Amino acid sequence: AKSERLVVLLVDGSASMGARERMVRTKAALHSILDRVYQRRDRIAVQVFRRGGSELLVAPGRSVSAARAGLDALPTGGGTPLDVALRSVAALLRREARTYPQAERLLVIVTDGRARGELEAAARDAALAATTTLVVDTEDGPIRLGRARVLSTWLGGTYEAIA
Repeated sequence: AKSERLVVLLVDGSASMGARERMVRTKAALHSILDRVYQRRDRIAVQVFRRGGSELLVAPGRSVSAARAGLDALPTGGGTPLDVALRSVAALLRREARTYPQAERLLVIVTDGRARGELEAAARDAALAATTTLVVDTEDGPIRLGRARVLSTWLGGTYEAIA
């Protein structure tokens, strides 16, 4: 049976994510999430945030192959407009909730958390629009700021580190 659950991958494409090893680990984690989406027959959407904004790479649908292709070609560079991305994804989730009111809406945010802007209000807005949230922390290196963990607290979600 087809699931009505929507999994939205909100992926940090900022310059800090562009470090080769970090992106390799990040893509491996994303592909493992996509494998689970495919097995469950969930719907999937992929949105990337970088430079000045947030872009929907793959609109909500059942094409895991389109999601894989979008992630493999993931653009990186520039700053981390996570507040803009959270507001944009909250609007997407609210639209989905109107169309599929019974469906679960899982928001998976993949980031190192190194973002500027007022995140707390945007995170709380996104949390209200999603039924479940997961923050996948890609931060690595000797100095860790732990911002992705704080973000997951604001979202009231689950936290997972892949570094």
